[in-house]
Amino acid sequence: MSELVKRIISAVILLSVYLFGFLYTGAYYIQLFVIGAFIILAGLSEFYRILERPGTQLFKNEGKFYSLLIALVFYLDLLFARFSHLFAGSSLYNLYSENLSFKIALLLVFIMLFHVFFIQISFRKIEGASYAIGASLMGVFYLAIPLSMFFQILSNAAGVYYILFLSLVTIINDSGAYFGGKLFGKTPAGIKASPNKTREGYLFGFAFSVLAALAFNYVWFLDANDQAAGSFVETIILALLISFSGNLGDLAESCLKRDAGVKDSANLIPGHGGILDRVDSLIFTIPVLYIYISLKEVVKIPVFQ
Repeated sequence: MSELVKRIISAVILLSVYLFGFLYTGAYYIQLFVIGAFIILAGLSEFYRILERPGTQLFKNEGKFYSLLIALVFYLDLLFARFSHLFAGSSLYNLYSENLSFKIALLLVFIMLFHVFFIQISFRKIEGASYAIGASLMGVFYLAIPLSMFFQILSNAAGVYYILFLSLVTIINDSGAYFGGKLFGKTPAGIKASPNKTREGYLFGFAFSVLAALAFNYVWFLDANDQAAGSFVETIILALLISFSGNLGDLAESCLKRDAGVKDSANLIPGHGGILDRVDSLIFTIPVLYIYISLKEVVKIPVFQ
């Protein structure tokens, strides 16, 4: 079986699981939490393997444990938003109605910090302590918190629209940049983390992302008989923001892999490498979209209405 066929088969399976995860609501999004938890835990395993250095012992289990708790905190946000009629009046629901999820997540990060420092001071050698603790915490900030924001976006009234928009633009940007660079790439982008990237590839990625976003809005209006969440100008701006942040996410992972001297984060997915290789763009695009939506709700600008 050729590498291209493997990539296509894997991509179809991954896309099917991904869509099922957030489009099916019959099981209170439990399947989405399970998929998200697997991605975070498997991604952390790859991340810690990339960052591990001789003579240092990372806090892998602690990082995974607190990351799972953070994912659960954001999942509960989604649950209470989408099924508020089932939980209204409960003390836990009242707490979440005050938007405490980020505060709880930050508290968990600090608890992890105290936890790993206690272990390091009590049971491990001091040499390499700063790297071990820093790299372990970085995994939580790099993976768990950004990917858990997926639940926050989906809990929005227009959450399904935004998730589909995000997914389409991220995929099209990656594909457009790849094929544009392969077919027309002549001018190196001059990026040390990924020397093979070309300016033409990036331009094709941006252009196709904008076209795909505009087409999606048109189809969304026809199919759902509902106005898209953004205007024409906003769609272009948002598509470019997501494309740029997606490219940055890809380069960030390339930087980590190049520093560690590895080509792929793992070989878990045939033709695609590891989990990190698949979600590297989303690690940056999800937070950018979440911040954008949050700012949009606070700052009332006519062009974005």
